[in-house]
Amino acid sequence: MDKVNVFLLSDSEKVLDTEGAKGLLLNKVNGIETVELSVDPDYLVPEHALPFDVVFYVVDGEGELTVEDKVNILSAGDSVRVTANALRIWKNSSKKSLKLLVMKHMG
Repeated sequence: MDKVNVFLLSDSEKVLDTEGAKGLLLNKVNGIETVELSVDPDYLVPEHALPFDVVFYVVDGEGELTVEDKVNILSAGDSVRVTANALRIWKNSSKKSLKLLVMKHMG
């Protein structure tokens, strides 16, 4: 059994590829998927919900995360947990890219 599993960014699978947002699957281990999400300036990731808990960590930039009509302003170093089935919207209203790590607890 390997003690270390290496996941190379160059081998990452695209899980989101829209006009203003890109998501790359970084790894998938023990029911947890980690995705790097980049949101372009002035772009809004439309309202959606997922059937599992998600933890967001802001790597760079600043954005607005709206969860069930409550707006949260988050910047580099901040993290937040969103519970399963909660409606959410990410908005990057800044002039630079918003980079997030998204950890999906899929069970």
